Amino acid sequence: MPLADLTATLDRSFADEMWSKDGMISPQAWDTGKAVVMDAGILKTDVKYDEIIDMSFVESLKASI
Repeated sequence: MPLADLTATLDRSFADEMWSKDGMISPQAWDTGKAVVMDAGILKTDVKYDEIIDMSFVESLKASI
């Protein structure tokens, strides 16, 4: 990817706040991401949030602050 395209992609991603500020991945975020890769044919089987996402490390870190 040309550097200018990469920079523009990252700039837009930050401007659109595509990442959570607290490190949490919500079930809704997983559903959206999963739908994209399933529609593209990259993910062939349904994977439930609890089967792939473990937020316990983020939750324990937040509890210790």
